[in-house]
Amino acid sequence: MSKIKGVGAAIKGFGNALKSFQSKRIDAINRKIEKHRKRYGPSGGKSMMENYVEEYGDITSTKAKNKKEYKAEQKAKQEKIIKNLPKELP
Repeated sequence: MSKIKGVGAAIKGFGNALKSFQSKRIDAINRKIEKHRKRYGPSGGKSMMENYVEEYGDITSTKAKNKKEYKAEQKAKQEKIIKNLPKELP
């Protein structure tokens, strides 16, 4: 019997196809924070986490079914914030 080449790679990556975009993005955020922590020490990771707190909240509370819907939702949220800013800042 001969072994089929490349089957392990297909099976190994199959789990990622089943993950939601929320869990993929949260995993990516955690990787970025961990990489930053390894580079700058434990206190460096804390400042990095602050950058992603709001995004984490948005991801966990979204009703979007995929990344494209989430991005459109975030764009609409940004436009609403910009629209409500005063015309001239003091």
